[in-house]
Amino acid sequence: MPSSEVNWVNVEGLFRAADGIDAQGRKQFEILSRLYGQVNLIDPAVFGDDKGGREFYAKWSGDVKDWDEGVRGVMDSTIATGYGVTNMARAFKSADDDTTDMADGLDKYLSDGLPPLGGHGGGGGLPPNQVPNPGGNGGGGGGGGNDGGGHHVRH
Repeated sequence: MPSSEVNWVNVEGLFRAADGIDAQGRKQFEILSRLYGQVNLIDPAVFGDDKGGREFYAKWSGDVKDWDEGVRGVMDSTIATGYGVTNMARAFKSADDDTTDMADGLDKYLSDGLPPLGGHGGGGGLPPNQVPNPGGNGGGGGGGGNDGGGHHVRH
């Protein structure tokens, strides 16, 4: 059974979400570029050459700079979020692919008629030095923490 059948992460949904976030970042960039271009068209002389006009322009240009930094920050965050979601989806997909490959390998191993790990009765199974240790103080192969009990593999 492919791990995608039991995977709780909708990888394709994450890729679609990342595409939507990327599109929003590009849209924000286009809008910002147009607005910023229009703001830069304003001639400082429009505010007048007197003291009041220069003060107003200085305040206005400072506000424009603050606005520009703010909207660029939103745009940058949107683009970074799209990038992060894309990378997250890639990581989940890679883990899903690896899990599916391991499950397929185990399925093939078991379907080839080999006994389960530590099987008895002749051929097949793991070599004796890799058979899980059924001993320990947990009794009957169970229990025990890191104190020698439980199922440990000798190397």
